Amino acid sequence: MGEFSRVTSLSGGDGEYHVEIDRNWCVWSPAGGYLMALTLAAAGHATEWPLPISLSCHLLAAPKLARVDLRVRSLRRTRVAESLRVSMTQEERPILEALVWTGDAFEGYGHDDARMPEVPGPEGLESAPSGPGRPGFQTLWQHLEHRPLGPRHWERDAPGEPRQRDWLRLRDFDPEPCAFADAGRMAIFLDSYTWPAAAHAHSGDSRFVAPTVSFSIEFHRRSPSPWILSDAWSPVADEGRIATCNRLFAPAGELLASASGTLLCRPRPAAPA
Repeated sequence: MGEFSRVTSLSGGDGEYHVEIDRNWCVWSPAGGYLMALTLAAAGHATEWPLPISLSCHLLAAPKLARVDLRVRSLRRTRVAESLRVSMTQEERPILEALVWTGDAFEGYGHDDARMPEVPGPEGLESAPSGPGRPGFQTLWQHLEHRPLGPRHWERDAPGEPRQRDWLRLRDFDPEPCAFADAGRMAIFLDSYTWPAAAHAHSGDSRFVAPTVSFSIEFHRRSPSPWILSDAWSPVADEGRIATCNRLFAPAGELLASASGTLLCRPRPAAPA
């Protein structure tokens, strides 16, 4: 079993599941993409349909490194899809609320007008060092092989366009997972580079942090490729809110998933004395 499969493996059944939050999937606190991957795993256990279609969630609180409970309830079943509500709690404290549509592939209209950015492929690009991380602090990055297509925001001499593009690979990932596990991989990629994209416009200004409070993903396709292009962009920040968008592409150019979210700015906590 790969590391990602291990940390997203749930216990329980009949719509009631639980799992221990793993300290090695954190960015300041347990990463939002990791929590969304757990949410998708719970939806996958609870539905009879094989594919996730969409996820929309509110991230309500950061969990402790302890057990969380996931409760899944069906809101609507049709002949081709099912709407699920997934509630994540910890000691009865709300952590995340999500709506997930599931379904199957079937005959319908087909077109593709998505255009992948014209960027070099992952071959020949250098991987950015991830560092070992520390328990409970910035540990997510050790699981990602990251090949950036430009400077990171802290490498800039002046503010720039609020966009970041990266080739990403999740280490120790089963090459043929179920669709819900693959969607969990995409959730981690889509969530992890939204703040870094916005931060390009504020290089040198470290007054604020910006946790994600809402996030929505549309899953379009799957890809067997270990490498995925993340195209993250922040079109606007105003009145303490940062809007974020991200798209994932396979190396051959197929659009795999798209997402949008809202981050709330707040003053950076003071460093411990």
